[in-house]
Amino acid sequence: RFKDIPTNYTIQCLALVDRTIWVGLLEGLIYRYHLESLKEIDYFSASESSNVVSVNSLLLTGNMVWAALNDSCVSVWDASSAEPLFNLRASVNNSSSNSELNSEKTSAAISLIETGSYVLAGHADGTIVAWDK
Repeated sequence: RFKDIPTNYTIQCLALVDRTIWVGLLEGLIYRYHLESLKEIDYFSASESSNVVSVNSLLLTGNMVWAALNDSCVSVWDASSAEPLFNLRASVNNSSSNSELNSEKTSAAISLIETGSYVLAGHADGTIVAWDK
């Protein structure tokens, strides 16, 4: 167990990022640890929201770390500095014969994979959203 994480918190996912381990928690935090010593570097909220938003998946692509969040967002950080880069939310186009309605995605982003020039986010409702890297 990572000693700096409170015992009542739940680890959801891990990512190896250069010489660090990123730990995503159900409680909406990301902890970073040195790989060799397992000493805590820092921790931060995974979401811009004031609500607790769990981290469901972490993915390293190049120099960016992507996180799939329970509020349907995908947050992206610089892998070296852990500075936030983007907070992405998909828009879904629901079209009918007479009108079009764009609404924000509301189901949880569950998993992330990298394919070629895209990062795919799988959502709880079965939707897959593609983001350019």
